[in-house]
Amino acid sequence: MYSISIGGTIFPSTLRIPSSLRNETNIVYPVMISQLLELGRCLKVFDDNRISYYIEKLNTEKDFNKISIISEIIVTSKYIVNGYKVDFEPGNKRIGKSGQEGKSDLAVKFDNESIYFEIISEPVRLMPNEMITTVITQVYEQIISQNLLPPTIKIHPIVVDKNKVLAKGWVRNFCEHLKMVSLEENVSNDFDGIHYRVMRRKPDEPPFLFQMPITDTRKRLINTIKREAKQIPDDRKGAVIINSNSE
Repeated sequence: MYSISIGGTIFPSTLRIPSSLRNETNIVYPVMISQLLELGRCLKVFDDNRISYYIEKLNTEKDFNKISIISEIIVTSKYIVNGYKVDFEPGNKRIGKSGQEGKSDLAVKFDNESIYFEIISEPVRLMPNEMITTVITQVYEQIISQNLLPPTIKIHPIVVDKNKVLAKGWVRNFCEHLKMVSLEENVSNDFDGIHYRVMRRKPDEPPFLFQMPITDTRKRLINTIKREAKQIPDDRKGAVIINSNSE
């Protein structure tokens, strides 16, 4: 009988995160119940030694690393089930600061060539989204209560500086801005921390909803790929698999 200890900051993604964990230093690692069930099924394809190895890693690694290990188990098992020869944690011919050879997560043999894999998960920081949601709610309430927008108009804002949008007094200042500016359809404008476009609104659409830029996420993923690719041998083909939740 095996048991896996997963720390208190990992939650099924369908559950509401306790407010006590909603601060800027906390990272929450959402795990679907279906993923945990799939983990149990996937472990069956390994021999006892490999299962014991994975269970030990799941019980000793930090919570975030556990999510990467779960992803690794699921990916590896699928190749095994489909008849591919798998090499667990093969050496990558790269000597680290410790003087020891590094390892890739996995190598899968396709015909006569092995493809090396690095499997990683990205964390989800909930606090900025929670705070942005609060700003959206406050702006929405002010638009309705002060009748700041005609019923046929919506504002489509893109956040360019999250810190400015989250600054004290931003909602009040933005609402004052809406009172003063001319709101013409298909006209773009800038305000402190956002770039927005005035558009025609359908009856079932909200008048105001932030869109977060993908630039930061793209940069982070590119940096992650570059970092993880260093675990793949220079003279071999490889792939980086990222189990990522967008912020």
